[in-house]
Amino acid sequence: MVSNVADEGSAKRVFSAKFFLARVAALELEQVVVEEINVRSLAESIARRGRGLGNRECYEAQKEKRDRRAQQNSPQPWWWLGQRDPIVRLTKWLVIWTALLFAGTGVSGAILWKTDITLRETLEVNQRPWLAISATPIADAEISDSGLFLPIEYSLKNSGRTPAVGATIEDDLYVGGGAFDVPDAQRKACSRNQVKLKDDDLGVGYSVFPDDIVKSQNTLSATQDQISGAVATNDAFQHAVKIPRDKTSLNIWIVGCVNYYFTFGDEQKVHQTGFALQVTRNNQVGYVRSTDKKVPLSQVMIDRNSFTGGKAD
Repeated sequence: MVSNVADEGSAKRVFSAKFFLARVAALELEQVVVEEINVRSLAESIARRGRGLGNRECYEAQKEKRDRRAQQNSPQPWWWLGQRDPIVRLTKWLVIWTALLFAGTGVSGAILWKTDITLRETLEVNQRPWLAISATPIADAEISDSGLFLPIEYSLKNSGRTPAVGATIEDDLYVGGGAFDVPDAQRKACSRNQVKLKDDDLGVGYSVFPDDIVKSQNTLSATQDQISGAVATNDAFQHAVKIPRDKTSLNIWIVGCVNYYFTFGDEQKVHQTGFALQVTRNNQVGYVRSTDKKVPLSQVMIDRNSFTGGKAD
């Protein structure tokens, strides 16, 4: 349809150019004929009057000649383009219209190119997949001399219109004390896998179809050194601000990024969904302690925190 409209516009421009040039040619031909008649009339008049005529007739002939010269030196219409020769004027108009047609063709090509890019981007946005992720605990959380262990199950849901391929989950378990820069950790998780897809990697990851949910289980862990560091941070914070604080409380986060690809778009581009989930305990205390040996499954809570933001592209 775009091609038909472009052809129709081009045909109209060509017809307009031909009509205008035909009109100019007609005006030029009319001017040539008039000039030829005037020249012949002047020549015949001079020849006729020059044969034995008196001073008056010679004066009239000279005056007519001067008037003719003045007419030739008179101001020219703008469409003469500074040329009295009709052929030269017509040639100039042909050059101008050729340049205008060339410029119009270039503008039309640029418009079609921009339209094609816009349509492609619109198609990708409307048809591409969108993956969301959630996590639930599937077993008791345990703390031992080896560290903290948290078994969970991820759920990937595609709310888009096309399948997502090569879906992988990059995740980390952060255990600390006091404040924790969650957005920075999320940005680091998403930046690790912003690489182009290789041909030999097409079989890696999950394929998630529209409205489908894919589940993946994993056991996250933190070392005993991380737990001891969290306790030390809590102790230092309590002494600094003089506010009572349970130094055994652990600030636990699951931070990561889902990476996937659009099958009908640019397969070299990675789409991502960042996530940050806070792990708490459903009891009177509200958090996991470093002294807890086991947190029952019924008390392990994994929630999305609205203060941490997120990423989806």
